[in-house]
Amino acid sequence: MDRGDSAGPGEDARLETWVDDVGWAADELRDMVGVDEISVVGLRFGAAIAVLAAQSRADVRRLVLWDPTVSGARFISEATGEQVFQGEETVGVEGIPLTPALRSEIEQVDLRTLDGVAGRATDIVVSGGDARCTRNSSRS
Repeated sequence: MDRGDSAGPGEDARLETWVDDVGWAADELRDMVGVDEISVVGLRFGAAIAVLAAQSRADVRRLVLWDPTVSGARFISEATGEQVFQGEETVGVEGIPLTPALRSEIEQVDLRTLDGVAGRATDIVVSGGDARCTRNSSRS
C-alpha cells in the first residue's frame, strides 16, 4: 500500500500508522513547497491524531483542533453506545472496523495528558456550546 492511500484492509488500521501518515504528509508538504514550518488541522479524533503527530515534530508551528476529541475512551463510548465487547470482537464504527487492538489504542488517548500543544500556537474551534472546551486559543 502506498503512503497516504486509504486502500487496504480496515482491520489493519492502527493509531500509530495514522500518526505516521500525518508525519509523512507534513514531510511531503515541506519537500514540495519548501516551507520550514507547517500548521496541522484535525477534526474530532483527527485533532487527537494531530496532537500526537506534533509531539515528535519541531516543524509544526500551529495546531487547529476543531471539535477535538479530548478522551479516546469517551469517543469509543459515544461511538459504540451501549455495546458490550466480547473478547476479540471487531465492530464497525463510522466506517472503520474497530478491532480490539485499535479500540485499546484509541481508549488510551487523552489530550489532557499530551504535550503536543506545548510551545505551539493552538486554536480550538468548537462548533456547538461544548462546556468542555472553554479556552478558544493559546499563543506561545
